[in-house]
Amino acid sequence: MGVLSTIFGSGDVISKGMDLIDSFHTSDAEMIEAKTKAKTDLMTAYAPFKIAQRIMATMFSVTYIGTYILVIVMTFLGKRCNRR
Repeated sequence: MGVLSTIFGSGDVISKGMDLIDSFHTSDAEMIEAKTKAKTDLMTAYAPFKIAQRIMATMFSVTYIGTYILVIVMTFLGKRCNRR
């Protein structure tokens, strides 16, 4: 019997084989957990980009609104000066 267990292995082979089969199969819960973890990791990776994006949007908005107000003020001043 000692020779056969040396050739074919012990009972650990069966349990390790079952573990291997189990590791190849992913259940629905494991799949959802993996997708959730991937989305969370992606959101944390984009955090610095989101801050830079907000700063750029603020700079653009301030510039756009400032030029819009400047054009309106200059238009009213130009109409007032032409009436005299």
